[in-house]
Amino acid sequence: MRIVGLGAICDLGPHALDDPSEHNFDICEFALLDNGERVILHADRGYHGWTSAGNIWAHQTVERIAQNVLMTVLPDDDDTEDEHPWEWLAELAQAQGIRVTADDLREVPYEVVLTERVIRQLSMSASDAEEDEFKRNLSRWAASQLPVFRVADWDGTWSLAGSVRTGSIGRDGTNRFLGTMAQDVSHRRPRARGDAITVMSSRPDPQRHFAQLRKMSVRIYESQRHDNDTAADAIELSHQWEQRLHSREFPWAPAVFKVDGVPAEFQILVVGDVWFAFHHDPELDIEILGVLAPFADLRLTQVTDASVR
Repeated sequence: MRIVGLGAICDLGPHALDDPSEHNFDICEFALLDNGERVILHADRGYHGWTSAGNIWAHQTVERIAQNVLMTVLPDDDDTEDEHPWEWLAELAQAQGIRVTADDLREVPYEVVLTERVIRQLSMSASDAEEDEFKRNLSRWAASQLPVFRVADWDGTWSLAGSVRTGSIGRDGTNRFLGTMAQDVSHRRPRARGDAITVMSSRPDPQRHFAQLRKMSVRIYESQRHDNDTAADAIELSHQWEQRLHSREFPWAPAVFKVDGVPAEFQILVVGDVWFAFHHDPELDIEILGVLAPFADLRLTQVTDASVR
């Protein structure tokens, strides 16, 4: 048995729908084996949220929940820069008879999977028309491949990073995965320069405008993060940045980037060394997040099976 992927499954918690001003989620992490089997490594994580005004689900999106899931599974050790507790996950896998090391796990892709119950609840928070359209599109998108893009002529390394997929959990506890809703492509240059770009290709979300600012706020926080910040600090400080972005303290500006050689209109927001650009059409949203990386003359090209590395 060989692990070829890792991921987190996010499902509604036992009392997630009791109060419209609150929600809670249960999170388990799994290992994907080379024979297609998914082995649950643990199921002891989760998170809770609340709002003082209105229905909390009106402000939730696929991407926002996925970001919170990733922050929830951060290592407990505040002194590490690792995105995941690789040593602990390796020990959990070893306890189930899987031969693997922490270094092995660092090399495999990681995805966040939202269950069908979570996706259904998200669609219910939109208007009736949006809900019906979203449900129809969800079934159609599940049967088609998501177009994924990367930066053309990037002079560093790039790789497929986190993805978000929809799925359902059967009564027997088995997971059925439907389709990819979003896929990140991570770009890095040598550590000495420290610049990076992430390109997310995703299916349109009824509440996309909330996700855009949420993602931007997290990256701004990460660019200013202190070594002694805890996971709670990360959530609170990211939320403060999100409020500042909602206040329109920083202006959006139009931009045009070529996507597979065709000019596409984007909106871009720049805050210090962090910038965020997004393009929307009925079938596909493209979001680009840059840290210490220039965006002048940026071009995107589609990722093909032959180009994946």
